[in-house]
Amino acid sequence: MNLGNADLVNVIRVNRKLYSFSHSKKSPLRHILNLPFGWISVHIGSGPKPNRYEGGDQCALEYTVYLKFGEFDANGISKNTYRRPRMNLEFLVFYCDEHFNIDTSDDGSKWPTPDLYINDHPEKAYFEYFNLKLKYRGLEAGLGAVQAFIWYIASVCYRVKELTLNINSEEIWKAMAPFFEDNNITLARPSIFIENFKFDSKALFSSRLFRNGLNEVSCYEAEDSKGNQNDFLLNDKILKSRDVMICDNSIDDGHVMAFDLSSVIILRLEGQTKITAKGVGEFFRKVYAADESKISLHFAFFHSAEKFEYEDVLAAASDIPSLAEITQIIGSNNGSKEVQSVLKCTSGRSYKVRVKKQIYYSIASIETIK
Repeated sequence: MNLGNADLVNVIRVNRKLYSFSHSKKSPLRHILNLPFGWISVHIGSGPKPNRYEGGDQCALEYTVYLKFGEFDANGISKNTYRRPRMNLEFLVFYCDEHFNIDTSDDGSKWPTPDLYINDHPEKAYFEYFNLKLKYRGLEAGLGAVQAFIWYIASVCYRVKELTLNINSEEIWKAMAPFFEDNNITLARPSIFIENFKFDSKALFSSRLFRNGLNEVSCYEAEDSKGNQNDFLLNDKILKSRDVMICDNSIDDGHVMAFDLSSVIILRLEGQTKITAKGVGEFFRKVYAADESKISLHFAFFHSAEKFEYEDVLAAASDIPSLAEITQIIGSNNGSKEVQSVLKCTSGRSYKVRVKKQIYYSIASIETIK
């Protein structure tokens, strides 16, 4: 290093300081770096609903928030690996004292901080075996408790490697959004599940929480605040998600072609009526033409009420020689017909292609052959 003695001394001092940040017994950074990896799942109901007690009136309305969290084991990378949660919490929000008092759940106000509940509860040794319930008066108190638990889990218990949000209420998201803006819960891509939800898609996906993109997104009857499904579905965060599942009548051939194959690994489009054989065939052509180094797609599934057969798809992808080599034809007495073939890319990568026509719908899929 071509530095003077004074500069070298300063470099040594800085290195020592940085080392102490991560190794000192009193350093909060050391504590964070030594935390195990964990996961958090938050599921918030769609909004006020009639209370479960008989004779309930309009004052007996509630929200229910489910919060699960736990630690990854040594092999807990795969989402399919079963993991018993460390805690399975249910937060109940009541709007009147009568029904609040009837409920037998723990009064959340008696546990003002998450650490007291997690560490000092008399039955903490059995937490992982039961669904625990905390009740609160009003949505502000209930969501405040949920946010406090999330912050505690992400700051004291784990380095959050997987965050899943199931939020299907605009009111809930508006109440939760500032929390995720102000707190860095995870650096990983979160997963979000949306159902019967109208909201401003640009505002939603511009949240700090989604700055690195989405790991998994699932949509059912989702649209923006103006009732426009297309603007929502064509959002760049969705088109580049790792795992996409859309289950409503909103996808057409143009949407199918818009997905980024360099990012999307799994694509499932179910309950559609606008996807045609031409759209499926053009998607197969897009996969065939994609450069090997830029494609991540492993599996795509199309379910459409627009009935078509393999020959219809082949007509739209006639320039792919390998698709004409049908490997199997499966017929049945009820009029259904299934055809399987292999799509061979020039790069050497191969996919199994399947098209099945039923009485009321058709399905098509393309899957990497390992």
